[in-house]
Amino acid sequence: MSLFLLSIRHIYGSKTDFKNNMRYHMTKIGPVAIVDADVRRRAQLSYTLSQSGIHAEPYEHLSELLAVKPSCDLILIYDDQDVIGSLTRLMRLQDYRVPLIAYSSSLSPDRIVAAVRIGVADYLAWPLDTASIVDAFARIKDAPPPADIRLPIVDTDTMSAPLTRREREVLAAAAEGLPNKLIGQRLKISYRTVEVHRYRALKKIGAKNVSEAVRSMFGISFVA
Repeated sequence: MSLFLLSIRHIYGSKTDFKNNMRYHMTKIGPVAIVDADVRRRAQLSYTLSQSGIHAEPYEHLSELLAVKPSCDLILIYDDQDVIGSLTRLMRLQDYRVPLIAYSSSLSPDRIVAAVRIGVADYLAWPLDTASIVDAFARIKDAPPPADIRLPIVDTDTMSAPLTRREREVLAAAAEGLPNKLIGQRLKISYRTVEVHRYRALKKIGAKNVSEAVRSMFGISFVA
């Protein structure tokens, strides 16, 4: 390792911190608001972001966030009951436009789909790290904010072919946040085969990533 990289590592600390900080500087994120009723999660997430130089503004309740309506690049919100639905409705009413990323310790396709339908730009698994947040932000930074999101319905007549059962299974598992290797273990296929099914499914739907595919999956007639 060069003396330059060693000196940078010395400044940033561990190898993980080094990678997170380099990723952060390549995808600059301004202040991030956190909405989470759990004080420990708020504190942990605030600390995680601050370690990479990202300013975090934690809020316990929606009312606190909307009373201030902070100028931020992103809102991270814990998926708890109808809190996301309440926030998206109030943000539309108040014309407060900031991208939303939801997170939860218990992922399920139904919850992810429901969140995406009402305007969430991405959905992550708790615990969060800076890399996953920065990656998600990079994917959505050019997307329309929640107030402008309209759920696209895929016209099956324009698809090159309907999704197969295996492609649907791969997309559903990917929506849970599982990496290709674990999807392969669940479906008893190789991770290379998972990549092929995932690629073909996204191509058929015309989506760039799984989050976009989930939005577009409403209205698709799956084949067995």
